[in-house]
Amino acid sequence: MIAVILADASPTPKDAVVAIMGASPVLAGLVLVFLGIAISGLQKALTPIEESASGWKKFWSGLANWALASAWLAVYLLAAAIFALSMASIGLSLAWLTIPAGRVVYDVDIWLFAGELLAIAMLGALVLLLFYSDAKSRAA
Repeated sequence: MIAVILADASPTPKDAVVAIMGASPVLAGLVLVFLGIAISGLQKALTPIEESASGWKKFWSGLANWALASAWLAVYLLAAAIFALSMASIGLSLAWLTIPAGRVVYDVDIWLFAGELLAIAMLGALVLLLFYSDAKSRAA
C-alpha cells in the first residue's frame, strides 16, 4: 500500500505551478519585511549626529556612517529587486496556467522560483549580518 502511494507521489506540472503561485506572494511579503528593516536601518544611519551652534545638523560622523548608509541602501535595492523577481514568478505562473504554454515556460518558472528562494536566503543572511554589525557599532 505504501509503495503504491509513493510510486504515485510525483507532482504534476500544474500542481507545481499552483504551489509556486501560492508560495511566491508569501515570499514577496517576507521580502517586504526585509525591505522595512533596510529602510529603518538606512534612516538610522542618516540621522543627525550632532547639531552645530548655528542650528545646522551634521549628518555624517565620518566614513563609518557613510559605509553603513551605503550598505543599507544596497540591501534596500537588493530587496526591491527580489520583490520584482517574486512578482515576475507570480506573473509567469499565471501565464502558464491561463494560456497553453509549453515545457520551456514551466522550466523557467521552476528556475525562477529556485532563484527567488536562494536570493531571499542570501538577503536574510545579509540583513542579519548588517543588523548585527550596526547594533555592535552603536554599542561601542
